[in-house]
Amino acid sequence: KNMSDEQKIEKVIRDINWNPRIRNFSNETCNDLPFEVIDHEQNHPLKKEGGPSSSERAQIDPFTLDPLSRAAFLQEEYIDEERFEEWIEKKEAILHKYTTNENISVPSFVTGVKQAAQPVDRVKFRLEQLDEDDGDEIIQLSQKDYISHIEEKREDLIDAWESEKRVKALKTAIKCAKLLGDTRSVLSFYPSKFVLITEILDTFGDLVYERIKRRSSSQDGDITIKLPPNFRAEMVSDSAKETAKNWYFKIASIREILPRIYIEMSIIECYRFLENDVFEKKFTILNQLIRGIGDPLVSMYARAYLARKVRKILPLYKDSLSDSLSDFIATQRPENNDYLHYYLEDREISMSEYFDLFTPALDWNFQCLADEAPESYFHDALNQYKDINPNGFLLASIIKNFNDIHVSENAMAILKHIQNIDEDRGDKWDLYCLLGETIVRGTPKNKHKRKILNRVWGEVTTIADLDTYMKLARVYIKYPLKHLSSKEVNILLRDIVQHAMVEKQFFDYQPQLQDIMDSLLNNSDFHTLFSMKNFLPFLDLFRGDFQTAVNMRLLETFIESTDVVSDPVIVATIVGVAKNVHDSINALSFGDDIRHISKLISAFIYKIDYGNNVDKLLSFLVECRRAFSNLDTVKCDLVLRTCQVAMKQYNSGNGSLSKETATFARACIAYCFITIPSIESVFSRMYLYTLVAQISLLNQSLPQADSLLKSAMKIIPEVPPEMAVDNSEVSTEDALLEFLNYLISVLISVPGHPEKGPYYLIEGLRGVIDEYEWGSRSTAKIQFYSSVIVYLNACYQEGPPYRYEKLESNSQLFDRNERTQGLLREIIEDSINSALDAIDEMDKFVDEMAQHELAEAVYRLLNNIIICSDSSPQTIDMIVDMYTRCKKISTFHNMMKNILHYLNVRANEETEIDEDMKVIDMKPYYLQLYTRLSSI
Repeated sequence: KNMSDEQKIEKVIRDINWNPRIRNFSNETCNDLPFEVIDHEQNHPLKKEGGPSSSERAQIDPFTLDPLSRAAFLQEEYIDEERFEEWIEKKEAILHKYTTNENISVPSFVTGVKQAAQPVDRVKFRLEQLDEDDGDEIIQLSQKDYISHIEEKREDLIDAWESEKRVKALKTAIKCAKLLGDTRSVLSFYPSKFVLITEILDTFGDLVYERIKRRSSSQDGDITIKLPPNFRAEMVSDSAKETAKNWYFKIASIREILPRIYIEMSIIECYRFLENDVFEKKFTILNQLIRGIGDPLVSMYARAYLARKVRKILPLYKDSLSDSLSDFIATQRPENNDYLHYYLEDREISMSEYFDLFTPALDWNFQCLADEAPESYFHDALNQYKDINPNGFLLASIIKNFNDIHVSENAMAILKHIQNIDEDRGDKWDLYCLLGETIVRGTPKNKHKRKILNRVWGEVTTIADLDTYMKLARVYIKYPLKHLSSKEVNILLRDIVQHAMVEKQFFDYQPQLQDIMDSLLNNSDFHTLFSMKNFLPFLDLFRGDFQTAVNMRLLETFIESTDVVSDPVIVATIVGVAKNVHDSINALSFGDDIRHISKLISAFIYKIDYGNNVDKLLSFLVECRRAFSNLDTVKCDLVLRTCQVAMKQYNSGNGSLSKETATFARACIAYCFITIPSIESVFSRMYLYTLVAQISLLNQSLPQADSLLKSAMKIIPEVPPEMAVDNSEVSTEDALLEFLNYLISVLISVPGHPEKGPYYLIEGLRGVIDEYEWGSRSTAKIQFYSSVIVYLNACYQEGPPYRYEKLESNSQLFDRNERTQGLLREIIEDSINSALDAIDEMDKFVDEMAQHELAEAVYRLLNNIIICSDSSPQTIDMIVDMYTRCKKISTFHNMMKNILHYLNVRANEETEIDEDMKVIDMKPYYLQLYTRLSSI
């Protein structure tokens, strides 16, 4: 009477004489349980025919794992070669390449434009202004100042236009255009000057066009009606047409031909306001006018500006572009040699430097001409080239810009032209490279494929300069890879190795050799590579970081491109490759790099298979353990791969063990037992010990299984309370509980010991858990003993829910006498009492989070007791008392509903009683429990 309610509950619970219930596991389903059950069977490593994660490892995409390698790969392999490079993209490259450290001579107007007083006769004065000579002095500017002042002139032009000073704007544009006629002041800067000046001319042209277009707009009340995008001349107002004519009249009054041509080209789009379908005629006229420009460089860039306008207005009109290039090619005839030499001497520039200045304009004109052009334009250009002095820069533009297919089909003719190139008119080795890149993308005629390689390589192999040789080798190694056979590739590799070995120069050419290796790996089958006699000598040329990078790339390609491999040469080579990559890891290596290398090596291990020769495979795994001792992930996969091999051998005998099979299985288990302790991760060790123990049980090796399970339990105290994950400390409690549930599920089918009893392993595990230092607010102990109760209930049954074939269970090894059953009840009661002690410890914390965690733990404990216990009055009293205690926890209320719902369903369902299983009718038990709990 003097006892409190809690003391009464405590007394009832401590004095309970609990008996497990007899169950029929085959008739129970997950739907019978009041809480969520996770089916781990599908993820069990032994259920996977290919071993844990083997399919994923076999399909590993190394480029997804390494973003830098992926970026480099995409840049090299997936560039769209047919994409038209617009002028806006070319400008930056021109400004970057064509620079100068000299001062540039410019008229003083660049720093300012004088504005005269406004006369009475405005029209006459404006025309006079266009022809007046301000007597500008010549000043010297650095490149930086020149660019700044040119940009200022562009802003001045815009300001003058917005201030209604049209003549000033036009005069600024004219004087800027005159600068393009100056080839005496720092000729090497001319391409960049062209880019800067034409920016101003484009701005001027846009301003004029938009002004006339606005004048064409009409008003309908408050609504402004603008011209449609594709307007016709008849839709333009008379005032707008008059304005357009006035602008062309002003341009016609410019006396100097160069500014007149440039200004007219800048506003050529304004002809749309005057006439329909007039542009073809106007482009032809402008092209004829450009013939009047005497300087070849100035005229070529004028043609480039015209090509820009053609591209913008009539992108498919080719006649004007073809005529323009024909005019330029005509300037390169032999009869012009004397003038050219005098011109170059006067400007103190070499011939190769001079012709290089033409490259941006030539490339742009040829690109515009070749874009979507028929093959006839290519043949016209090539035929015209025959009649002039060999010019490597012109030939390079033809090769570079016309369709790869057309160039490839005429590769033999182009090779003849290249061989005639003089050094001062272009580098023929650069042309060989350019042609090589083109024919790799294209397809030469079949009858010419081998002839092309013989002709080119016949010259390349005689090159003494290794820089030039390697530049060509990097290009032409791709040609036989795509168009010929491995025989030609092998010959080229032999020649490359011979050149690189001269005075051991390969040390200085590692990047070039790496590019060649990338080409080999990207364009050939892995088995084909190893069939070449010169591939391995070529692989031996790499050193240092380049060797590591190449080996990693080789390993990635091996994983990506092959199925299982058993060839001893390939295996030995890839082991050496992987060993080099493994040895490159040091204390300064990034975690991502280590993970990437680990995955590559693991995937390689799964690629090796010797079929039925499992002894050879086990020897390979032993070698791998010695070679890759620094990577935890790899050692884990070595153990898993060994388990996979053991299971393959087990399945080959359909579960029947021969002497040879049993011996091999024990060898695999011994390998795992030796390897696992070297793994740093404590969780990996615990799981692997348990997994290998299951392999041992399958192969009826009980002593090994016993040792493995004990080893798994012994290292549980090594689990730290927290572990670093992604630079933050994370509690290991949930992970440890997950492992303990896995271990307990394995122990259900493990036979006991004839001397130590049937439950010595679970008792040993309980001892380890009792000594483990859980957190002060942890409910893990409650959850552990909740799982133990389920385990002990399974042990009470006449047969376990699952078992290993040809392995006797405890129910067969030990009689189900009173002594055995009493021992089981004693362990159960101790487990319940241990769980209650843990509840008492946790109940000291009154904060909401602690109480919620306690409620969840007790809820699971109650569920398991309800499912696993018999229908004795003592059991019902204990459940009611625990339920009463839990009701005080506010967060337990929703959980109570689940328990009551479950009991109600089970109390009212129709069930069949299996008399053979001696399963009693539990409906009264559920009904009594439901009635008592629902009344609380």
